[in-house]
Amino acid sequence: MMPSDLFHHLTDTAPICTSFEGMNTCPKCGHVWPRTHVTDGKKHPHACDEAPEAEARLMAEAEPQFDHFLILRYQATNAPPYRFDWVDYDRTFRDYGAILTRISRQYDERFRSN
Repeated sequence: MMPSDLFHHLTDTAPICTSFEGMNTCPKCGHVWPRTHVTDGKKHPHACDEAPEAEARLMAEAEPQFDHFLILRYQATNAPPYRFDWVDYDRTFRDYGAILTRISRQYDERFRSN
């Protein structure tokens, strides 16, 4: 039994299923496993080259399974100085705030309606 099914069975209320997915789109970054190496776009693909296909798969296969689903796009490396930046900070800020508002409203409707 899936956790959401168990929750529904025990409470007679459907859970609010939410997923936040991080998507690294950095043009050059290292990998930790099995050893650190710099991506070269050939043998070791850049995150930015893999991101569109990965995002499409997430949207097709994972997103329908959730009430709320958000991909947080960023660029990061695992090599000093360990840079991290949001791809579009303003959009990320708005989208994250909007999904939290929707979740909060749905929570109130579903669990506090009595």
